[in-house]
Amino acid sequence: MNIRHRKSALVLPLVLAGFLLNAPGLGRANAQVDDDAIFDQLDTDGDGFVSQGEFDALKIRVVEQFDHDRNNGLDIDELQISQEAFDEIDRDGDGLVSPLEFVISRFGRFDTRDLDNDGKISREEFHATEQTFRE
Repeated sequence: MNIRHRKSALVLPLVLAGFLLNAPGLGRANAQVDDDAIFDQLDTDGDGFVSQGEFDALKIRVVEQFDHDRNNGLDIDELQISQEAFDEIDRDGDGLVSPLEFVISRFGRFDTRDLDNDGKISREEFHATEQTFRE
């Protein structure tokens, strides 16, 4: 693992949560983490694109990273989002967002980042959508 990837791995969970939730201020404060390093973490097969499967796997990694009490779900305190947003994700109303509920949620939808609708997110699409979300 090179230095660039080690640095991004240290802050990756927070950045990934911000990336998925598009939450202002969440994961965006650390500007020195560059988009290329994040993209490289998302592109697990190294083909230069982020597939739907890689994108969904990221959501599961976020659940794993933020599930501090290891109960296989995220409560509102772990997710740090509004009650309204939480209720939208928590489909069964049990007070926990399961990995499945998080994957199928509208937050971080793949289609909002796949600008040309070709079934994959290119590095250029990633940069364009990240810039939009930061504004």
